[in-house]
Amino acid sequence: MQAHIENLKRLLADAKANKSGAFDEFYNSFMASGVLGFADELREVADMFNEWMKPLELKEPLRYAMSILGIGYAEFTQGKFEEGIRDTSVAQRLFEELKNETFVQVCNVIIGVCYRSLGEIDIALKHLLSSYKHLSKVNEQKIFLLYSAYSLAELYNETHQPEQAIHFYEIALPIAGLYGNKFMVARGYNGMAGAYQREKKYALALEQYKKALQLCESKQGQPVKARVLTDMGTYYSDLGDYETAENLQKEAFAIRDELKIPSAPITNLLCLGDIYQKQGKFDLAIEVLTKGLIMAEEIKVKQKMFQIHSLLSDVYMAKGESMKCLFHHKAFFKVREEAQHEDTERKMKNLHLVFEAEQTQKENEVIKSQKKEIEKKNVQLQHTIDELTRTRVSRKAKAITLVIAVLLFLLEEVVLYLTEGIYSQKNFILSLSIKGVILVSLKPIENFIESFLLKKIMKEKLEA
Repeated sequence: MQAHIENLKRLLADAKANKSGAFDEFYNSFMASGVLGFADELREVADMFNEWMKPLELKEPLRYAMSILGIGYAEFTQGKFEEGIRDTSVAQRLFEELKNETFVQVCNVIIGVCYRSLGEIDIALKHLLSSYKHLSKVNEQKIFLLYSAYSLAELYNETHQPEQAIHFYEIALPIAGLYGNKFMVARGYNGMAGAYQREKKYALALEQYKKALQLCESKQGQPVKARVLTDMGTYYSDLGDYETAENLQKEAFAIRDELKIPSAPITNLLCLGDIYQKQGKFDLAIEVLTKGLIMAEEIKVKQKMFQIHSLLSDVYMAKGESMKCLFHHKAFFKVREEAQHEDTERKMKNLHLVFEAEQTQKENEVIKSQKKEIEKKNVQLQHTIDELTRTRVSRKAKAITLVIAVLLFLLEEVVLYLTEGIYSQKNFILSLSIKGVILVSLKPIENFIESFLLKKIMKEKLEA
């Protein structure tokens, strides 16, 4: 991991030194880093990139917008979803002004995955579908096509639309393989297995689970392995193979407990409690569920707390212990109500974010409209100024040409006088001829003077 970050910093230094191709190599490597699991380190590089670009905002507007996008992207990987939405929206407005639709849609990917993480499914779907529609048609920013397709697959999976989920997993998996992230591929296989399981295609589901397990046997793959083992446990529980389901849940719990992943082990204890209840092993169910409840209360995961209370209520009812059943039944409703209240507060906060984003978008549309009108007026004004300038220059050129004509006529008379006398017949014809030549030459002389004066004015404007 450290080697990758050091390489990113080296590429950034090369880009600052204006080495050929260094900027594109840095940016592509930076954006691909998200699939490798970096967070705080990626944010450090994003801040360095943005600090470099700040003074160059007017000179390099596209790269400056890309640096803001980099911060929003890093905030997403850090789990700072609200900040990620805010900063990515700023970058998106800059890309809109630059009329760069591909980067506008890249921003939609990050905004979409942030909203998905916040639980705002409808808003996330809107952004992700928009981004996928565009990015699937262009041969650039493939890493964000991956994020878009994978997130859409997960969204459809979570909302129990397995057919759509499988479709997007099949798009995402080959791209994830290109970037060498076998753990993301493993998560994709695991998600696809869950989708097949919902369709009751158990043989296909098991095949995908096995593919996922094969990819995460290394030490770095243990968190993904625990997730796959957990889901495989529910698979075997659905099929009624409680012994295999129990062993898988215990193995997943051991991995998560060793890695000290905060709330994940509670899920395994919940699943074990459900398995023991189905087998009629009520005391074992109470033991693991009580352990899970203590862990959930310590870290205040109310979603897990009320689920455990519900299961404990069912277990005590099956045992015939009505008072304990009633206690957990009441606790279930109380904690669930608190969780729903907190969820409502969060949704209100997210809706406020959406409202602010929409208001900003409307304001931007007004500003863009005003900007277009100003540009139109500026063009008209410039045309008027150019016409006035040409008229002024033309008059000046005519005046200079007139002075030159007078001087030429005087010079012609003096020359003829000195050479052959004033009143000879030959002098008279020669004089008329020279005057004719002078008259014919006046227009080209005037055009030359006018062109020279215009060039001089343009040069002065450029220098100014």
